[in-house]
Amino acid sequence: MEYAKKKISVWWDLNSCQVPTDFKKVSSIAKNIRLALRNANFHGEITVKAYGDEDIIPSEVRHALYFTGISLYKSGIN
Repeated sequence: MEYAKKKISVWWDLNSCQVPTDFKKVSSIAKNIRLALRNANFHGEITVKAYGDEDIIPSEVRHALYFTGISLYKSGIN
Protein backbone atom coordinates (compact mmCIF):
# COMPACT_ATOMS: atom_id res chain seq x y z
CA MET A 1 0.00 0.00 0.00
CA GLU A 2 1.69 3.17 -1.16
CA TYR A 3 -0.23 5.38 1.31
CA ALA A 4 0.99 3.32 4.28
CA LYS A 5 4.21 5.36 4.43
CA LYS A 6 2.66 8.81 3.98
CA LYS A 7 2.55 11.42 6.73
CA ILE A 8 -0.45 11.06 9.03
CA SER A 9 -1.99 13.87 11.05
CA VAL A 10 -4.52 13.04 13.75
CA TRP A 11 -6.69 15.91 15.01
CA TRP A 12 -8.20 15.52 18.47
CA ASP A 13 -11.28 17.65 19.13
CA LEU A 14 -11.06 18.36 22.86
CA ASN A 15 -14.49 20.01 22.86
CA SER A 16 -16.18 16.78 21.72
CA CYS A 17 -13.76 14.23 23.16
CA GLN A 18 -12.38 15.62 26.39
CA VAL A 19 -9.17 14.64 28.08
CA PRO A 20 -9.76 11.94 30.71
CA THR A 21 -10.04 13.25 34.26
CA ASP A 22 -6.72 11.56 35.08
CA PHE A 23 -4.66 13.82 32.80
CA LYS A 24 -1.51 11.79 33.44
CA LYS A 25 -2.83 9.33 30.88
CA VAL A 26 -2.66 11.88 28.07
CA SER A 27 0.70 10.44 27.07
CA SER A 28 -0.74 6.96 26.80
CA ILE A 29 -3.56 8.25 24.59
CA ALA A 30 -1.09 9.62 22.04
CA LYS A 31 0.95 6.42 22.25
CA ASN A 32 -2.18 4.31 21.74
CA ILE A 33 -3.22 6.36 18.70
CA ARG A 34 0.21 5.86 17.17
CA LEU A 35 0.24 2.15 18.06
CA ALA A 36 -3.21 1.60 16.52
CA LEU A 37 -2.06 3.20 13.28
CA ARG A 38 1.15 1.14 13.26
CA ASN A 39 -0.87 -2.03 13.86
CA ALA A 40 -3.03 -1.08 10.86
CA ASN A 41 0.17 -0.94 8.76
CA PHE A 42 0.51 2.83 8.65
CA HIS A 43 4.22 3.42 9.07
CA GLY A 44 4.63 7.02 8.01
CA GLU A 45 5.36 9.97 10.25
CA ILE A 46 2.48 10.42 12.72
CA THR A 47 1.61 13.69 14.41
CA VAL A 48 -1.18 14.15 16.92
CA LYS A 49 -2.70 17.61 17.26
CA ALA A 50 -5.45 18.74 19.58
CA TYR A 51 -7.75 21.70 19.40
CA GLY A 52 -10.28 23.11 21.80
CA ASP A 53 -11.40 25.97 23.96
CA GLU A 54 -8.31 26.82 26.01
CA ASP A 55 -10.46 28.58 28.60
CA ILE A 56 -11.91 25.26 29.76
CA ILE A 57 -8.80 23.10 29.43
CA PRO A 58 -6.95 23.06 32.76
CA SER A 59 -3.34 24.24 32.64
CA GLU A 60 -2.15 20.84 33.91
CA VAL A 61 -3.77 19.18 30.90
CA ARG A 62 -2.28 21.76 28.51
CA HIS A 63 1.17 21.04 29.96
CA ALA A 64 0.63 17.28 29.74
CA LEU A 65 -0.36 17.62 26.07
CA TYR A 66 2.71 19.72 25.35
CA PHE A 67 5.13 17.31 27.03
CA THR A 68 3.76 14.32 25.11
CA GLY A 69 4.33 16.04 21.78
CA ILE A 70 0.67 16.88 21.14
CA SER A 71 0.29 20.39 19.75
CA LEU A 72 -2.66 22.34 21.12
CA TYR A 73 -4.55 24.71 18.87
CA LYS A 74 -7.17 27.16 20.01
CA SER A 75 -10.58 26.48 18.48
CA GLY A 76 -12.76 29.21 17.06
CA ILE A 77 -15.60 28.31 19.41
CA ASN A 78 -16.65 31.07 21.82
